[in-house]
Amino acid sequence: MKHGTKCGIRGTAEPLVLAPDCLACFVDDTGHERLKGQPLYGLGGCAVLGRDYERVLVEPWSWRRAATTGNFNSPLHGAEFGLHATPANVAAMGRFFARQPFFRFAAVSTVNTEYLRDHEPMSCLLSALKARIANIFSRTTANSVALIFESSNRADGLLKKYFGALELERDGQRIPVEHCLMSKNAASHGLEVADFVMHAVGRAVRQWLARSQDCPRDFDAVFRRCDPRLVSFMLVDRFERPLSGDADVAIGAGLDF
Repeated sequence: MKHGTKCGIRGTAEPLVLAPDCLACFVDDTGHERLKGQPLYGLGGCAVLGRDYERVLVEPWSWRRAATTGNFNSPLHGAEFGLHATPANVAAMGRFFARQPFFRFAAVSTVNTEYLRDHEPMSCLLSALKARIANIFSRTTANSVALIFESSNRADGLLKKYFGALELERDGQRIPVEHCLMSKNAASHGLEVADFVMHAVGRAVRQWLARSQDCPRDFDAVFRRCDPRLVSFMLVDRFERPLSGDADVAIGAGLDF
């Protein structure tokens, strides 16, 4: 995967090859992008520098695959994990998310969020997602960024239409950003971890909407038991458009929602 500033999102079937100083951001979703039959829509996932990708994500996640399925190459999915996992598998997965030093991020809106008039929920939420990624980027020494979205037949068109480009700078220099879509069939370790992150987010926000005081164990492990410097999260209350004409602003709560 070559890196250069892109203004659109393209599909890719290329093997994932990352420069050591590239921040790889793996993005998945939860809920429905138009809130059809779902009370929420969220985008987020995980991020790691290229030099740490194998050590921090690929190798330990391969062991999670093997421990759960008996095969290092058998993919895992958040929605199905609990159906097959043993208590030991669940505990080990919690330790993986609590201890592995990768970034995890999410932006979530719900049926209670105030959206900009005549705007798709996705177009609003993407501004909050970009802010989360920019926040993560600012905590690293990265000199380039790769955004890898899990491809979805339902949402790809809207994503390409509304995402535009992620524009980042460091010390006055524009940062090269690659935007691409990757199929679930690619069995990317990073996208699988992003899937688990967003599955946990979806469960937690649904419980919050139902007025439950309980925090799901997976959300606790992913976002609350890890180093807080690895987290960027927002549950959006409302979106605003500044009078200056700058990018839309999301107003909301962090982990204490």
